[in-house]
Amino acid sequence: MADNYDTTIKVGMEADLSGGMQTEKQLDAIRAKAKKLEQESSKSGATIEQAFGRASKAAGLFRKVLTGFGVVGAIMGLVEAIGKVRDSFGAAKKEADALAKAKEKAEHKAAVDSLAKSYDALADSISAAAEAERHRNEVQDIELKGARELEDAQLKLAELRELDAVDPNDPAAAEQRAAISARYARKRGELTAGRSEEDIQRQAGRLYAEADRKRAAAAEIVSSTAEDDRLIAAANARLQDASLRSVSANEEDATGFWSQVGQNAKNIVTLNWGKVGDTDSVAGDKVRAEASAEAEEAKAEVKRLKEQKEAKLKEAEKLRMEATRLDERRNAVTGTLDAARVRSQVALAEGLSGQASANRALDRKEAKIAADESTIAQGPGRIAALKRKIADVEAQKSSAISADSKEQMDAEMARQALASFDAAGYRRNGTGVQARRGALEADVERETAEANQSRAQLQSTLATLAATLKGLNSDLKKVEREVDAAVKRQNAVNEEAPAS
Repeated sequence: MADNYDTTIKVGMEADLSGGMQTEKQLDAIRAKAKKLEQESSKSGATIEQAFGRASKAAGLFRKVLTGFGVVGAIMGLVEAIGKVRDSFGAAKKEADALAKAKEKAEHKAAVDSLAKSYDALADSISAAAEAERHRNEVQDIELKGARELEDAQLKLAELRELDAVDPNDPAAAEQRAAISARYARKRGELTAGRSEEDIQRQAGRLYAEADRKRAAAAEIVSSTAEDDRLIAAANARLQDASLRSVSANEEDATGFWSQVGQNAKNIVTLNWGKVGDTDSVAGDKVRAEASAEAEEAKAEVKRLKEQKEAKLKEAEKLRMEATRLDERRNAVTGTLDAARVRSQVALAEGLSGQASANRALDRKEAKIAADESTIAQGPGRIAALKRKIADVEAQKSSAISADSKEQMDAEMARQALASFDAAGYRRNGTGVQARRGALEADVERETAEANQSRAQLQSTLATLAATLKGLNSDLKKVEREVDAAVKRQNAVNEEAPAS
């Protein structure tokens, strides 16, 4: 009977297509059960025990099955029992593999998410650093502006106090104020020039700091791409693994269904209804589907990670270029420092020159005031002295004239005495007449000579005294004019001075 069974099975399957259709239906049922078993992989231990029991029972009842259900049904039952044993053992491994892969996938996804978050945090940190630097610069500018305004106000207040301290009745008040203003103008010029240098240095320092920050940020971004490279390598490994699993599934399907259930099942009965390997198994379909989905996911992830890395590198290059441009600006700004220093020196020189000029004007004015005060103070004494000298000269002149007048009168009296003697008609040969007349003539001659000498002396004396008087009168008028001018200048200053 066994030979008849063998012949029937072989011929029937080769010739009767309805048997193949039925078998395909049963295979679909097997696939469905396999899928159900896979879904219940968490109960793999119990499933294994049940499968062993079913397999033992199926082996014990194999002959009854052959009789009761036909050859194909018996084979299907046996295959199902053996498959369940195999699948039960494999379920635990598959579950462990699935859990490991899920864990690996979750860890990889967490690493990808962490990388994205870390880069977002890095970008936020870079942006926050730039914002903090901008805010710090704004605060410094506000503080510096306030400090400079306070410094200017204090300087102005000090100037006003010094100006107010000037005595308005001082003849040199205007020059004193001008000198004070010139001194504070010099200070303001020096401050302005010094601030220009400070501003240039501060701007250059900020440009340097910003460029350095951008270079550091670029370096951090480039450093972060090492994690991108690691994740890209991991994604490529996943892609390769998915491809290998797909190939492996294809190879298992190509080996045929019976190679999966074991050689012992083949020894039970030999079936030959076509190439089983040409038909994909349910497990193979699932493996290929999962591998394909994972491969697509890995491809997308590799692409996204590469794009992310490229964007990072572009951002780093952009930051480096910005740092280079900031360096160029800093060099240009620093180049203006020499000009600012020259302007500072010019401002200092101009301030010193203006202050020196104002001081010289003040010195001249104060010297003139002192001279006027001295002139006014000494004027009366000098005038009195000159007048006394003039009076002395006038007295000398009067004395000289008086002395000359006496000599002239004596000469005239001698001439009149001689004339009176001659008019008396004394005889020439009278006793003593000749001697007396000779004496009179001698008197006339002597007095006339003295009168002539006196007149000559008078003329010389008068000429000398006239010159002296002229000089004294000129000095007197000069002193009077100087005193008068000094008094007028003082009066003019006092009239212009504000009321105290």
